[in-house]
Amino acid sequence: MSVILDRNVQSNYLLSTEEKIVLKARIAESLDPDFIEIEVPLKDLTYENVCRICCEELEVSPKHVLKLRKAS
Repeated sequence: MSVILDRNVQSNYLLSTEEKIVLKARIAESLDPDFIEIEVPLKDLTYENVCRICCEELEVSPKHVLKLRKAS
């Protein structure tokens, strides 16, 4: 299974004095083509954290994720 990420540019996006990035994510080749939005603090922007947050929000196990890829 792949999780597709699409960066939603939020240049002046501030929450509780912490800068965050908003990513749109979905499961590749899923029957549901809709993306969900996830927020990741820039200071925690690592592959592991993005994968963990995506899995929590999409309700999938990290062991089922083959890759994270950026949508074009």
